[in-house]
Amino acid sequence: MATLITMSGLAGAGKDRTAYFLAKEFKDKGYRTGTFSIADTPKLELANLLSRSVEDMFGTDLEKNKNRPMLIQYAEMMKTFCGKDIWAKRLLAKINPMVELDFIFITDLRFHEEMSVFDEFNGDVIYNYVTRERVLPSDPEWLTQGYHKGLLEEFQLYQYYNIDPKKNPLAYEGREVFNTTFDSNDGYDSNQKLINQIKLFVNKHTKNEQSVSRISRSV
Repeated sequence: MATLITMSGLAGAGKDRTAYFLAKEFKDKGYRTGTFSIADTPKLELANLLSRSVEDMFGTDLEKNKNRPMLIQYAEMMKTFCGKDIWAKRLLAKINPMVELDFIFITDLRFHEEMSVFDEFNGDVIYNYVTRERVLPSDPEWLTQGYHKGLLEEFQLYQYYNIDPKKNPLAYEGREVFNTTFDSNDGYDSNQKLINQIKLFVNKHTKNEQSVSRISRSV
């Protein structure tokens, strides 16, 4: 039975990077992992509607930031007609049968209704909130500059759902939330700080008999 580990946090906080290093650390210990995104399905559907490829529309930071508002509009429109949890339900249906994996990562959990969907996952779930220095929407005018325009779009979406993005919106009683932070400078030191936190996390979640059996089964 797999363990599901989700990533939440603002755009630019480092959710993908955290998932990457987590998956690498688990793989180095002999575990089988898979990484997914709630946004994968709406990205694919939107690209198909426009007769473009996902890589063409979201393959670079420039294209991702340029097309992000359109993606949000499409995803929210579908939520209006099909329910706020439509995209999370589609991903859950995809990952629940993946019994061959030991750890599954979701890199973009954002809303309470999505969390409620993954509470139904066939295994343990750990909700992970990622923060990053200076990635805080305290000044909307600052956020409109360049790269941070995509972050402003997300901040406005959080406002729509009455969520304070400066705080962990997913810290409910009874749910484990592992907070990771790293410096906004993308150098070695910032990665090493994150890696050190991840090593502690991985060691914590592999020190039991069930984890030992997973390792022996995957090598």
